[in-house]
Amino acid sequence: MIWKKIFAEWFILKPQLQNTDKSNIYFKERDIWWCSLGVNLGDKEDGKNEQFNRPVLILRKFNKNIFYGLPMTTRIKDNPYYLQVSFHDRQVSVMLS
Repeated sequence: MIWKKIFAEWFILKPQLQNTDKSNIYFKERDIWWCSLGVNLGDKEDGKNEQFNRPVLILRKFNKNIFYGLPMTTRIKDNPYYLQVSFHDRQVSVMLS
């Protein structure tokens, strides 16, 4: 099954990401960062490509290590759970659900 291979790839990458030095990472609210979201079950948004990442809008910063973020997509959806915004002269959707 293809999902077993994808999960195996994520489980190899996840500890590597966890062990990276994060002391020089500084984020603030309203920043957009590429974050490795991994592979998820159900309706949660997955990351893309070999790093399982996607852009995330930093909505609320709690401390230097923790934030509440909203994943973004280039797919424009007419849906109350997606907010359409313009970013660098491009329409994108922020996933609110």
